[in-house]
Amino acid sequence: MAESFSNYLTKKSMSSGNTQIIIPPANGASVNGVVGIRPLGATSQIHSIYVTKEQPGSTIITDVEGNGVYVNLYIDDNGSKYYLGHNICVLPYSSFYIEKTITLLSHQSLNIEYTSLNKTSNTLNVICSCVDITD
Repeated sequence: MAESFSNYLTKKSMSSGNTQIIIPPANGASVNGVVGIRPLGATSQIHSIYVTKEQPGSTIITDVEGNGVYVNLYIDDNGSKYYLGHNICVLPYSSFYIEKTITLLSHQSLNIEYTSLNKTSNTLNVICSCVDITD
């Protein structure tokens, strides 16, 4: 059994209803918008997930919540969605993070969905730190 430490990075401009894979299935294929490829057949232990929203411009924001974005984080298991968070508000100048071990089987992926509550498009950055375990 071999372990490798991996970071999966995503930077994506998203609008209402868009979904982006942030940790791909362990099929050895790359996914557009993701830096990092899971080893073939790997089970992954996610140790942390950080989501940030880029804030354009240099003006002072007085309505922080009004400038936040809403996202869903879920595991895709062959079309079934298992939510880690639903309508999570990611505020400007702040990160939403989960620091809890989450296991992804080789056929599963981790996804982020920009919800319909969002009125404008924004750029999101996601960083996931994992341990990939292979036979």
